Amino acid sequence: MSSDPTTEAKPDLPKEEGQEEGDDYYCYDDDIIEQWSGIAKIIRLETKKAYASSPTFDSKAPGPFQTYWRGIFSKIEQLVLEDASIPHYLTKPPMKQFTVRFFNEPDAMCCPCTLPDTEKSIHLRSEDGVTKEDLIKAVTRELYGDKLPTVFSAENGSSDAESSDEDAEKETVEKEIKEQKEKESKKKENTEDGSNGALMYWSDWMSKGGESPERLAYLHYLSDEQYAPEIIMYFSSYGNFNRRLEFVEKKFSKVGDL
Repeated sequence: MSSDPTTEAKPDLPKEEGQEEGDDYYCYDDDIIEQWSGIAKIIRLETKKAYASSPTFDSKAPGPFQTYWRGIFSKIEQLVLEDASIPHYLTKPPMKQFTVRFFNEPDAMCCPCTLPDTEKSIHLRSEDGVTKEDLIKAVTRELYGDKLPTVFSAENGSSDAESSDEDAEKETVEKEIKEQKEKESKKKENTEDGSNGALMYWSDWMSKGGESPERLAYLHYLSDEQYAPEIIMYFSSYGNFNRRLEFVEKKFSKVGDL
């Protein structure tokens, strides 16, 4: 357990030889233990439980929907903070940074490493180490705060294939400029504004290995030799929530135990 607030935070990690800025995935040699799975489970199960009483989502008047789910997540915050089985820090030893990305991915079956490059939905920083309170409050604020959340699509922007060396040699400056413009256009298409209502039905993340609950965190390279674990949260629109949830429950059969 790393619930002791006097625990020293993990120092910034050195970049591995050959690691380039922008490389998404990075495996550090030290053992950093994941301690956030209980939070993801509570969010998923409480969202499922509260869905039946939720107001429908109206893009012209999202207030009732947002207010209802803000109230549900206030309850989730209390459950997370009061649950002694969920450690105070998200990792052991505590990490100074932690990121989350929101995706509208149809089946939540793909490996997170195949998702397109996007901005971080949440980027937490704390010199003392990022805590469960930091995470759950940020998720609540980002999803059901003053504005609708931005949810990225795994389908748009994920089909850009790398050119072979031979093809790359034949590329002209004009073609490179055109491709860059198309890439920027796809990035814009790769976002949604939560205009159909955003409800989390699944979450996932890269792990280094180990047996639950002592699974080892997989660290993502950010920039300037900074690293952080990352959670991927998958969302459906209000109308598709049951269909998405039924799919993953059928796939994993014991979803409540995951």
